[in-house]
Amino acid sequence: VERGLYVRVAVPVTGAVGTDGERCWVYVGDPNRLGVDATWPGDGSLRERVRTLVSRSVVVVRTHE
Repeated sequence: VERGLYVRVAVPVTGAVGTDGERCWVYVGDPNRLGVDATWPGDGSLRERVRTLVSRSVVVVRTHE
């Protein structure tokens, strides 16, 4: 995270009993820095683009019991 390879973002958790409404930290890799053929939409830094997408979309971590 400190070197800019990843962005840490909080994402809601759903699925297992008692987890709805909780959040977990997800680490999203920078495709350019990691040599991956992928892109993140939007303008600005990777951090800004990831946080904007997560805040505007229904992104959740689903748990299984």
